[in-house]
Amino acid sequence: MAGLHIYLTIEHGIFRASVLLPMNSHTPFIFRELFKSFHSYAIYLCASLFSGLIYYGIICDTLTLPISLTLGASLILSVYDFKSHQFPVFLWLFFTIILAIFYPVPVTFWAWFILAILAEIFPLKIGAGDFLYLALVSFSMSFIQSVWLIQFASLFGIMGFIFGKEKEIAFVPYLTTGYLMTLLLVQNHLL
Repeated sequence: MAGLHIYLTIEHGIFRASVLLPMNSHTPFIFRELFKSFHSYAIYLCASLFSGLIYYGIICDTLTLPISLTLGASLILSVYDFKSHQFPVFLWLFFTIILAIFYPVPVTFWAWFILAILAEIFPLKIGAGDFLYLALVSFSMSFIQSVWLIQFASLFGIMGFIFGKEKEIAFVPYLTTGYLMTLLLVQNHLL
């Protein structure tokens, strides 16, 4: 791999695609140069490790397609929500369309989707993106498991609010943590 001559353009400049590989991008100099406008390097290191674990789970047949796509979407959407308190609907739509093509759309999806529309119309003090995320999760979890997910996310969100410094929290990372906790409990037959 002497040199990949594929270049990608992002808002920070142009660089080689080989630098985007997790092992190459975490060398101290390259990582600092690529993401010098970002202040939290640990988030991107954790994101790379998390995506590696998702890939490992797919290879070992421990993760199904809905779970792995939801985990990948959770990773991306959590970083977006953490950084800007916004939810990129086109990314959510991309993952939702992929899942809707291969799997039947559950009834709980439509319930969460209607709540997202209502949250957009009326000020409910919760973002529509949180409900859209729960709609995406409904492809891989039952309604009762989603309720457990919300309970775990609320617990982590309350702890983050108490111990954090922000007055407004990004809730999708807490929903992702709740999703992981619920998956672990379901996989171990504890829920």
